[in-house]
Amino acid sequence: MLRHKDIIYENYPLKITFMRVLLLILMLFSGNIILFDINTFLLIAYDVYLLFFFYFVIRFVCKFCYYHGKNCDKGLGKLVKYFYPDRIDDIVLFRRYGNICTILIILILIIPVVISVVQLYSNYTPFLMVMTILFTITGILYFATQQLISCPHCKMKKYCSLFIENNVQ
Repeated sequence: MLRHKDIIYENYPLKITFMRVLLLILMLFSGNIILFDINTFLLIAYDVYLLFFFYFVIRFVCKFCYYHGKNCDKGLGKLVKYFYPDRIDDIVLFRRYGNICTILIILILIIPVVISVVQLYSNYTPFLMVMTILFTITGILYFATQQLISCPHCKMKKYCSLFIENNVQ
C-alpha cells in the first residue's frame, strides 16, 4: 500500500495549484506595494525582472519538464504548451536551467526584503512594516509548500534544484 508521501502526481490536484498560485500572487503583489511605496523606478525595475524571470522559466525550464502541458503545482504546465507546443525530453538542460532559475527565485525574495529593511531603518512607517511582514510570510509559505506539498509528489524531483533533499549531502 502506498503512503500519501509516496504518491507521484501525473497532474497536480487543482487545489494545490490554486493554493500555490494564490500565495505567489500575494507575495508578488505585496512586493510590488513595498517597492511602489518607496520608489516607482524600483517598482518598474522589479516588474521588468519578474517578466524576465517568468519568460526564462517558461522558455528554458517548463518546456523540459514532465508537467509540460499538464497541471503542475505552479500553474505553468498548461500555459507553456501554448508557447512551446512540444515538450523536449532533456534532463541535462532541465537541470542546468533549473539551477539558474533557483538563483533567480532567490532574488525575487531578496530584492523587496532588503530594500524594505533599508527603508524601514531610515524612514519607518507602519504600512511598510505590515507589507514587509506580509511579503515575508507569503514568501516563506510559498517555498514551504514547495518543499512539503509539491516536491514530494513531483516526477521531476530527483532532477530539480528546488527540491532541498537533492541539495543536502
